[in-house]
Amino acid sequence: MNRPVRAVAHQPVRRPSLTEWVEGLPGLSGRARRLLLEGDTERRYAGRTAADSGYRLTMTLAVAVSQPGREWTLAQWWEALVLRPTVGGAWARSLRSRKGERYAEGKLAGMLDKARAFVGTSGAIVCRADAMVAIARLRAAVEAVV
Repeated sequence: MNRPVRAVAHQPVRRPSLTEWVEGLPGLSGRARRLLLEGDTERRYAGRTAADSGYRLTMTLAVAVSQPGREWTLAQWWEALVLRPTVGGAWARSLRSRKGERYAEGKLAGMLDKARAFVGTSGAIVCRADAMVAIARLRAAVEAVV
């Protein structure tokens, strides 16, 4: 017996919005999510130039994704900053367009390695006072970069 063939309408696969995609990233704090999505709206990481500010913001994000239990791979780091149109990744995308993909990948990998080393030397934060000391140390390290 021959059955008639029915055409099945397939629903197009809905891609998540940028906000939904960032919300689904592993191990990001609320502040790190905002930095990635909105950039430095509070000017906490402002530098002398736009490039300096971009570097500081990117280094701050590198520290955020290098925390124990939250370590991102280089591929996740590259995707969040370069392949997706996040505001927090504007400096990385600019670096890629100015200096090339190989240079940008090396620079971003170096920043991630530096953040991991910095986080690795830090002790566990168990109270608010420890957190304030760690924040002050991190801010001083970011501001010391020429």
